[in-house]
Formats: sequence, C-alpha cells, structure tokens
Amino acid sequence: MHRQTPLTAGFVGYSGGGSRTLIHEVDDSTNMQQMKGSMMFGEAREKVESPQNYGFSSVVRPATKDKDGNVQDCAEGFMSYFGGNRTGSFCAVMDDRRYRPMGLKPGENAQYDDVGQMTLLRRTGVYLLSNDNPEESQSGGGGSSSGQQADSGGGQQSTERMVSIRHVEKKKQDRPKRGGNNGSSGGGSGASGGGQSAKDYKHEGETVNTEIRATKKDIQILDGDTVVGRYDKASGTWTFTSKNITVTASDHLTLECTGGTTDIKGKPIKFNGGGPSTPPFTVPG
Repeated sequence: MHRQTPLTAGFVGYSGGGSRTLIHEVDDSTNMQQMKGSMMFGEAREKVESPQNYGFSSVVRPATKDKDGNVQDCAEGFMSYFGGNRTGSFCAVMDDRRYRPMGLKPGENAQYDDVGQMTLLRRTGVYLLSNDNPEESQSGGGGSSSGQQADSGGGQQSTERMVSIRHVEKKKQDRPKRGGNNGSSGGGSGASGGGQSAKDYKHEGETVNTEIRATKKDIQILDGDTVVGRYDKASGTWTFTSKNITVTASDHLTLECTGGTTDIKGKPIKFNGGGPSTPPFTVPG
C-alpha cells in the first residue's frame, strides 16, 4: 500500500484540497461570471469562472481597500481546482459576512443586498422590501462608491428607492461571443455581440406596460408613464384618473365621508340608472 509522506500529503492538500479566497471584484459582463481574488499569501487569480445556480445571479460588492491597495474587508469565496491542478480553478460559492441577514428561522430564506433590500420568505408570508438607506463607502480613503451621494457635511445622503411590480417589454439580452480561450481559466469574451452592452442592458424593462409602485412617500398605479392612481401618504389622499371608473358591488355599496362634505360632480348626474338631467342639489346629512 502506498503511504504518503508529510511532504506529499501537504502537496496534495495544497493542489487539490481547495481553498478560501478573498474576492477583490467581479466581472458580470461575460457569459459566465468571473472574479478576481487572492488565495494563499502571494497567490492571486483573475478571470476565474464563478458559476451560479440557474435562475439566480448576484454580484458581490467590491473589496474595501486601504490607500496602498490592501484588502481591509471583502466578500469571500471557496475555490476548487480541476484534477488538483492549481491553475485550473473556479469559484463555486460566494458569500459576504458584512451583509448576510442573520437569524432566519428553519425553512426561511431571503435574497438580499448590501443596503437592506430583500425578497424575504418568512413563515408568516412573502415580503418584498426596499428602503432609502445610503450606500456604504467602498474606499478606505473615504471615497464614495458608484451612485453614492455625499452631503455637504461629509456624510451620506439617502437614495430614493421603490418597490415595483411591472409588466414590461424587453428584448432577449445579447450573449457575448465566445473567445478562443474558453476553458476553466478563461470564460467568454467580454465583447458584446453587436447589441447593447451587458452593463447598459435594462433588466428592469425597456418600456413599462403597467406597474404598481411603492415608495416612502406614496403608492402609484401606472399605465406606462401615466399615473392613473396615487395614494399620497403625507395628505392621506387617494386620486384616480382614468377614462372610465366603475365601482360595482354585488350586495351593498357604501360611500361615506365622516369629516366633511361629499361632492358629486357630473354632466349629467344620474341616479338609479338614468332619468332627466338634474341640477346640483344638496342632500342633508
């Protein structure tokens, strides 16, 4: 029976045992996502393929680095090496302990980002959550991340966000053409196949047919770009604007205003299905 020496066992463990990696950044413009990271001291890789589950894709935040380029905080990954060959690597799992939601109950799960937005499946129901939290700086020198706004006092301003349920029109996204080197260390070429670049593609839809939108200030119902229904939180007012509005009750309909007058306007106003035109009149309360 072959027996390994401590030296050969250490070499096998190094070459085929996998490793952790600190993720510097991710390139999501290729057919298969790629990452750049560092493993053991002095060992770094880039353009490492990062396969993800079908139907789900994510891009981790870039590493926070000091002024000398040293990683201070970052997402982490778990590397595997084809056939024990250290040069044939891929990153199969990524996670980020900076933002992972903790304390979920057995059976619960969530899709989340770094500012607290979530699709949350609780035992009590399904929640789609957004907020106006500011983004964190990704620069050790105090710089701002892309899209982040700083106020005049050096702090961070909140970003207005929304929850949107929409039906849209959008074309199938172009696939980057596959390059000559498409093995375990490469992946597809980053060049676009003649259409819209990967970074500019509107996953949220090129045009919107219908939409329900919730923000911190209001709830909106939209027909394309036209708001046909809106609830203003500050004034507590619902407004509906449409060509036709029909309210039908199979049993009983109650219209009640407890705090003031009730105005009914029309030309003409018809009660009980018709009748002659009636001038404005007042019904005693």
